[in-house]
Amino acid sequence: MDAVQEAVPYIRYSDYRAYYETVLLLQDGKSVLAREHLESIRKQWMRSALLAEIELKAGISETAIKYAREAVDASRGVQRYVLHKEYERTLPQAVEA
Repeated sequence: MDAVQEAVPYIRYSDYRAYYETVLLLQDGKSVLAREHLESIRKQWMRSALLAEIELKAGISETAIKYAREAVDASRGVQRYVLHKEYERTLPQAVEA
């Protein structure tokens, strides 16, 4: 995570930079700041994936599943595949048929 923290300021695309900044906030246990940081992210799949993570850490699995499904539905290509595989591992209810 130290390498990610050092690299984040150099990410050129603002949505991706904000996404990883929010991930770092979540890792530090700063959920309130992470929620506020979501406002700067335009991509729906990113916001939904981060909200799913926030809710999962808060222990609210039903809402986490809802956001995880939104993230998968809003993504395409490689991102959809990566999200689907991640949720198969961490939140299988979100990708069940």
